Amino acid sequence: MFSPLSLKKHILFAVFAATLLSSCGGTDNAAPAEQQSASEIATDSVAADDLKPQKVKVKFSTPDEMLAYMNRSADSARFASGVLPRMVETAPSYADSILNSAYERFLVVDKSKMRVFVFDSCGVQLVNYGIAVGKGAGNKQQKGDCRTPEGYFTAEGIYDSTKWLYTDDNGVTSPVKGQFGPRYIRLRSARRSFPVGIHGTCAPWSIGGRRSHGCIRLTNENIMALVEYAEPGMPIIVLPSERDQKANKKDGKLSLYFVTCDTIPDAHPYFPPESSFLPQEPVDSTAVETPDVTEQLPAEAATEATSEPTEPTEVTDSPALPAPSEE
Repeated sequence: MFSPLSLKKHILFAVFAATLLSSCGGTDNAAPAEQQSASEIATDSVAADDLKPQKVKVKFSTPDEMLAYMNRSADSARFASGVLPRMVETAPSYADSILNSAYERFLVVDKSKMRVFVFDSCGVQLVNYGIAVGKGAGNKQQKGDCRTPEGYFTAEGIYDSTKWLYTDDNGVTSPVKGQFGPRYIRLRSARRSFPVGIHGTCAPWSIGGRRSHGCIRLTNENIMALVEYAEPGMPIIVLPSERDQKANKKDGKLSLYFVTCDTIPDAHPYFPPESSFLPQEPVDSTAVETPDVTEQLPAEAATEATSEPTEPTEVTDSPALPAPSEE
């Protein structure tokens, strides 16, 4: 038999337990996360820093220590067949960051090959896609210089850009939606902030050339494929071409570089011929850098090809998201 005091304690405990279970269980109308459709899962939310994966950091004092670390690893064969040993040779700070990254993959935008590569954590290439980059040569210095920034970045977030609008250099906003394509991966740098990203395009014929105002373009089909490998917070490296390095030398600071692959990847339908990879002499930044294709396009498409607005002023599905100012 329970004493009156003991019985009172048991009753209070039962009430507390029932309340706790009720508060954790949710409502009958709440659908489990695994039952949500793809359209219901947020693609336009910036990742919280406290959600990024964690990994025990390894301190490397020299490049040789990085190579020794890879040689001792259980994945030594994969490391040896990947890009990381090359990265250690010419861009050791990048290699240090990748080896200490908790993410399963990283992206490399190579302006010399006009490709974006997806590598696994051992540096083994998984896939690659053709891109278009900024009209201007060299590392980005300021807004409006039409340069694609170079260096080590992370993915700030992946956004649904379907309804974003462009505004051109004269402040005129285009009413045409979809000019950023269906997805936008925003780049974040710890040292400086330029609202530049990797996104789709309504001008697929521009892929393979220097046609943007600083962003990295893919075809809409390929940006949708790329985001399947991407996740907020993952490393993104942007490498210069020889032409970019010539401009960087004039600016007084070269960008780090490593060889992403020995051969030019398989041609994309909008990818330029091999001759386009030959060293190029500096040219007037106002000159047309790719063949004029407007005569080969329908009238509506030709108008879009000659008018490249730069700023979306509306983010319909993400009112709190600052709009990018480069395209």
